[in-house]
Amino acid sequence: MEKKHKSPAKKLPLPHRAVLAIISPDRRTTVSEVSKLTGIPPQRVREIVADLVTVYHKPVGSSVAKGNSGFFIITDERDRNEAIHHLESRVQYLTDRVTALKNMDIKTNGPHWAKGVKV
Repeated sequence: MEKKHKSPAKKLPLPHRAVLAIISPDRRTTVSEVSKLTGIPPQRVREIVADLVTVYHKPVGSSVAKGNSGFFIITDERDRNEAIHHLESRVQYLTDRVTALKNMDIKTNGPHWAKGVKV
């Protein structure tokens, strides 16, 4: 019987290991916390978390639930569903924004309209 070989696991780069080491299954860790503890800018932290999930297949979720927002390690189906719900709602928000831009009359909403806007 022939043995099936798993493809070798990709080694996590140092910034990815630093971010992953801070994220816990026991509590939510905000982007600000991760950034402060690692010295990695917030936008790069978000990119690293995306890489952890899509490239390195690490079960990292995120949530914006009031009072319980941040990154977390997914440990069960409830966690997975929470992370999926958060991403799906972001996708819907972005889809609505794309649709609005596609349907917008840029002739009446072009650069000239902003000149009269007072702040």
